[in-house]
Amino acid sequence: MRDLNKQYGTSKNLETRISIYEKALNPESLQSWVARKIPARSGIKILELGCGNGLLWKDLAPSFTGCEITLSDMSKGMLDKARQAEGTKNCRFEVIDYHDIPYGDEKFDTVISNHNLYHASDLPKVLSEISRVLKKGGDFFATTNSSSHLLRLKDLLGLEKEEYWPNSNLTDRFGAENASPLLAEYFDKVDLSYYENELMVEDFSLIMNYFFSLQAPNIHEIARARKEEMEEVFQEEYQRTGYFSISTRACLFSCIK
Repeated sequence: MRDLNKQYGTSKNLETRISIYEKALNPESLQSWVARKIPARSGIKILELGCGNGLLWKDLAPSFTGCEITLSDMSKGMLDKARQAEGTKNCRFEVIDYHDIPYGDEKFDTVISNHNLYHASDLPKVLSEISRVLKKGGDFFATTNSSSHLLRLKDLLGLEKEEYWPNSNLTDRFGAENASPLLAEYFDKVDLSYYENELMVEDFSLIMNYFFSLQAPNIHEIARARKEEMEEVFQEEYQRTGYFSISTRACLFSCIK
């Protein structure tokens, strides 16, 4: 987990990657879409695993009134950032490794774990832990990416092998195309919804910053070597359309124990 701690010790790398999403054709952000898909409830106990910088709660907090909400992350630096996020004022914060959740059985009505299950070193163990602390009939929500997510960036780099592209490695572990059967081993009902968008990137430096925010030295080397060629491709499309288009495809798994 050392590389993961290095990647997410603070919110810097995450925020760098998020910056590429600032302008898109779909005005509804992924966070807003996820918040809309999660049913509003009151007076329940909620646990978020891997809350990151807490941005989800700007949209999600109004849906949960009078609730006991625990936001957790393996990174204290991330939790420090989450404490400052809109909508987290009344939340509890706790450093938790989701491989070993320090709560008793059937403690929570809702568990959320967004865009992080693909980092698990033992995914069955993590899902077993989530199922254990979730009440019978409780909800589990998890987001991840499709294998086609940000594929334009992979093509821009000229990558010939899938294993070179970080998104391919992550979605092979827990992605839109393969996670349903695994989730079905731990939850009685598993539903899948897709979120699609088209990024409108107007500044080439955002793309380079994205590449260098990845914990992938091979990507850094390729990006440096192909910088001029990539910028030429970017500028040609930018001059023609006013932006460089990058398609995104994420998903939400909605599960009931």
